[in-house]
Amino acid sequence: MPGSAAIDFDWGQVEWRFASEANRLAFQNDPQRYAPQYGGFCATAVSNGFTAEIEPDVWHVADGRLFLFNGEGSRADWLAALGSGLVEQGDVNWAKR
Repeated sequence: MPGSAAIDFDWGQVEWRFASEANRLAFQNDPQRYAPQYGGFCATAVSNGFTAEIEPDVWHVADGRLFLFNGEGSRADWLAALGSGLVEQGDVNWAKR
């Protein structure tokens, strides 16, 4: 559900919009918990050493972390490779940027 401009919060140089005041409050209290991984870039791309834009409706939550993807193909590749060190490689690559 799209967020409302009337229910927003600035964090990390980004304006975040929310569907409810309760959602905004939860985010304000722990933004790291809810923010997408890798700065909102495609998780598959980051795990392979580069960045790519995303499609906001293509995502996956793993171990409480939100990962975004640039398309269904990238998400399918990610899901097929989960458990093979893909997340760990993405974390390493993101830390190097």
